[in-house]
Amino acid sequence: MKKATILCICLSLSVTVLAMAPGNSAQSDNGFNAFWKKFQTAAISSDKETIVGLSRFPIRMPGRERNIKDAADLRLRYREVFNRGFNPAQCFGEKYMNSKKLIEASQDSDNPKIAYFECFDTKGYQFVYRFELTSTGWKFVRLNKSAYDEG
Repeated sequence: MKKATILCICLSLSVTVLAMAPGNSAQSDNGFNAFWKKFQTAAISSDKETIVGLSRFPIRMPGRERNIKDAADLRLRYREVFNRGFNPAQCFGEKYMNSKKLIEASQDSDNPKIAYFECFDTKGYQFVYRFELTSTGWKFVRLNKSAYDEG
């Protein structure tokens, strides 16, 4: 009888703890929102050092462009990543601000460990910044480029 009582108490406590813990729903973003605000602010202000700290190397680049191999390479090629026919401050914030709220990147609905952000240049190209949740937190890992067709 004592074993059954102890088992019931343990199960009851487990259910209570699980019910109080945050789930894997939209309420829990694995820290992405905090990462995104930091990345976005750094991109708008051209803060290379913060961007370096929020990146995982090598950073994959579009097409046949050479990948960004390390922090020093990113510092040298920063304009290739963030000044591609658009103003970073406009792309990451000011131009697309809605009701004084900075624009948001979006997490992949199929894989919550991946997120994306898009910028468009004046020549009709779409640049997609890809972020991944790594063992050390969210990191910028890739830049893709494609022709954009409004349809």
